[in-house]
Amino acid sequence: MDPPTYLGHLRADGKRLADVADGRLDLPVPSCPGWSVADLVVHTGAVFGHKTGVLLSGSLEAPGAMGPRPEPGEDVVAWYRRQLAELVAALAATPPDRPIWTWYPPVQATRFWYRRMAQEAVVHRLDAEQAAGTPQPIDPGLAVDGVDEVLTVFLVTERKGQDVGGRGQTIEVSADGRAWTIVLEPRRVTVDGRQGVGVGLRVSGAPAPVLCWLWGRDGDGAVTIDGDPDLLGLLRTNLVAATG
Repeated sequence: MDPPTYLGHLRADGKRLADVADGRLDLPVPSCPGWSVADLVVHTGAVFGHKTGVLLSGSLEAPGAMGPRPEPGEDVVAWYRRQLAELVAALAATPPDRPIWTWYPPVQATRFWYRRMAQEAVVHRLDAEQAAGTPQPIDPGLAVDGVDEVLTVFLVTERKGQDVGGRGQTIEVSADGRAWTIVLEPRRVTVDGRQGVGVGLRVSGAPAPVLCWLWGRDGDGAVTIDGDPDLLGLLRTNLVAATG
């Protein structure tokens, strides 16, 4: 997926989040226990504002962890819309291959943030829609890309050197004709696109349900699961640790 396509998704899904949230800020968010829609809006706006600061700095040094917050009494939806607009403008003004800090060592360039922010927007747009009871379809191409990001970026990076609890078990996740083979080892996870051999668990489905399942936004009934239930539990534990 190219940067202009990511930017288009960020604009559309980011706007949709604000539109759904407006007037519904007190609703609980089922996918984020303890959060209201207002909390979701502030979190997402803070993430957007933080990444705008990263892009504008042009630095390869890790920034501070906190993004901006609305002022007391400020309209949080209007504040969020400004954060979204500023992020879109910063991305559009920054060449995709420009070196920049990211938390993913293999890609220290702006193109990482095009992808990450588009995926951030669609998942949290869905959170707002689930709170309001108005879920809309997710673009299949964006969903497939999101599946790849969860597995090859989050799961691999965040579980490296951690207590994965694996013994070399193999899992296959597939969506829309693509497949990812996951190997759970004691202290790392590997993922590639080769056909799984000796697969102990298969998870498959249409792109959007698989993406939502990986992010914990849908239950097991949204996808097709075939294999060892204990291995399913181990995968879920590592997904929660990697994406939480």
